[in-house]
Amino acid sequence: METRAYLKGTRLSAQKASLVADVVRGKSVHNDKADIDLLIVKSVIVNQGMRLKRMKPRARGRADRIIKPTCHIEIILSEQEK
Repeated sequence: METRAYLKGTRLSAQKASLVADVVRGKSVHNDKADIDLLIVKSVIVNQGMRLKRMKPRARGRADRIIKPTCHIEIILSEQEK
C-alpha cells in the first residue's frame, strides 16, 4: 500500500527543502491506518515552484527586484515487506 501527500507552493526554496528531504528519506513513520512498524518514507520529491517577484524601492527612484522562491514537495509512504 502506498500513500502520497502533496504540498504545493510552499514558501521555501527548493534547495533548503531538499536538505530536509535527505534527512527524512528512509525513516520510519507513525500512521493510524497502516501497520506502524512497517511504514517507511519511500521517497521525497522536491521540485521548484513559481517565484514571487516583488519590488523594493531604492535611492534615486530606482527599484530592486526581490525574488521569493516556492517549492512543491511530494512524499510517498509505503509498507515494508515482512
